[in-house]
Amino acid sequence: MADNGPALPHGDIWVRLADRRDGRLAFKLSFSPDIGKYFNTDTFFIEYDEDIRNVDESILYIPVIANVAPVSWATGARIHVKELDETFIGSLRIIRNNIKSLFPGFSCAGDVDVEYAVSNRFCHKGAAQLFTGGVDSLATYARHRDEKPALIALEIFKPYNRPLQGIINRELYAFAGKEGVNFHRVRSNLNYAFFNQKRLLADYGQCLFEASWWASIQHGLGLLGMCAPLTTVLDIQKIYIASSATKSVPQGVGRPWGSHPYIDGNVAWADVKAVHDGLEWSRQEKIRHAIKPYIDGTGEYPKIIVCDETLRGDVLNCGRCEKCCRTIVGLALEGIDPNRCGFDVNAGTFDRIRQKLLWDRLMFAYNKSGMWKDIQSAIPDTIKGDLYGSKAFFEWLRTQEFPGKWDKYKPLSQRLLQKCLKLGIIQ
Repeated sequence: MADNGPALPHGDIWVRLADRRDGRLAFKLSFSPDIGKYFNTDTFFIEYDEDIRNVDESILYIPVIANVAPVSWATGARIHVKELDETFIGSLRIIRNNIKSLFPGFSCAGDVDVEYAVSNRFCHKGAAQLFTGGVDSLATYARHRDEKPALIALEIFKPYNRPLQGIINRELYAFAGKEGVNFHRVRSNLNYAFFNQKRLLADYGQCLFEASWWASIQHGLGLLGMCAPLTTVLDIQKIYIASSATKSVPQGVGRPWGSHPYIDGNVAWADVKAVHDGLEWSRQEKIRHAIKPYIDGTGEYPKIIVCDETLRGDVLNCGRCEKCCRTIVGLALEGIDPNRCGFDVNAGTFDRIRQKLLWDRLMFAYNKSGMWKDIQSAIPDTIKGDLYGSKAFFEWLRTQEFPGKWDKYKPLSQRLLQKCLKLGIIQ
């Protein structure tokens, strides 16, 4: 995988498959002293709801290598692994070159030292997609519904409390059941439990566009790689990952981001190919052109799960955070009743959202000015609907000027306001 004239690798990461039983994989990692500080543990585990014991090791190694590779590229460390799929090795080469152009501050001298490169071919024909129940993944499902893609949910994010995760899982299972598609869960200690993100940000955060290692550099390749063993035992030849950014907002093609068409679109193993889906539509366009036609055509209102607030109790969406408020507004603009999609909206909701925007509590805390502008630009000249008194809100919203976003390191006042919102001190 070496390019012409790279800097010398700095440090080593050894990866060994330690356990494989039924649907569980466990890997042991060892590090040279200067690399181990970037990991919270030397064990990476992943659990599937399918038996993957007969999957070739060259495929089983993909989940862990896909997630360790960005650390290798940042630090210049060399990864040592017994065997790996040949197509995936080539995929990493392409992605590493693109990472170098997206993040010029990274060494990208790191490489993968593979003892055995294995050529695999499955000859499958089916499709799958990463699925959270959010706006992006629902839009991707609606776009490709005729392919009956298997839905794959990855349990690696906060919240880690099982009651809330159980509620989320029941909704995802219910959606898959109504649609007549397969649903699969994948659990892992990935993300905050595996990586020392504070140390990675301290040493390499200056190269990123957001103060999050996961969001800025890792999640596209990492999430897709976790699905590799499933594609072997299921009829999956193509796997969709919904675009979380668009050409019309800052995280689009022009801005480096962890799930980027230059990254996701080049992920492949055996004869399986990943597809970065929906970049051509803004978030509001996804609601208008995909989710609304799905509702109109089926008569079903899917529960839309957008909230990542860990202290929201046992509800799908808190209804207070920026992302919940923005989704409520976007749905109402298209004439979709948010209450039928997993939110709790009443006659006072839009007044509260207006006050939060006026008081500068939400928008800049998450650098989402571009997405509010997207909603603003979609407001028609004549507003016909008035769900929960939203008409007056949209008339007000169309007149507002949205200044630029904060830098990735938010001012203290913004961080305090954000914390108060999370704790429910401010409603």
